[in-house]
Amino acid sequence: TILADGQELEHSGKTPLKVLELLQIIIASGGTQVDSLSISEMLWPDADGDNAQQALETALFRLRKLVGKDSIIVSGGKISLNKKRCWLDIWAFEQAFEQLDILLEKVQTTNNDNLENCLAALANLYRGPLFGETRPPWAEAINARLQNKYSKALKRVSAYYKNADNGERARYFLDKLAEADHALRGSYYLQ
Repeated sequence: TILADGQELEHSGKTPLKVLELLQIIIASGGTQVDSLSISEMLWPDADGDNAQQALETALFRLRKLVGKDSIIVSGGKISLNKKRCWLDIWAFEQAFEQLDILLEKVQTTNNDNLENCLAALANLYRGPLFGETRPPWAEAINARLQNKYSKALKRVSAYYKNADNGERARYFLDKLAEADHALRGSYYLQ
């Protein structure tokens, strides 16, 4: 879902598929400093360099029209989403994962509520494979990375509770890990 000013972005069925694929590639590549040449090669593998570059420029023009001119930054052959204008759940997920790491490193002083709130944020952001069941092959790397981070977070929190002699909470998070692994075989999404 693409939101602009808190509202779902209205785009007609006329929005070219390549424009949406371009946005997906930018997102799947982390949203910043994505090499325009590699995007061109992914979207137009059979086009020669000049034609692929022209097609990319056209798609970027249409994407800016869709999401707002200031939302897309092109500089030095790199394409980025403007973090001042765009929010990605992937960015929020990464930030929550880093916060969880910090909390777990401070095991002696970690507040269980903070830990569980952080993990709840991760769970709210992670719903399984990015782009759903019909995800393109180029999205596999980010999906594997996000899945690994989520699994690692659940394992680490379970171990934290096990070390704190709270077997019930440790088992709870191991069960959550099993649920997540099962859900990944289903049709959940990162939203």
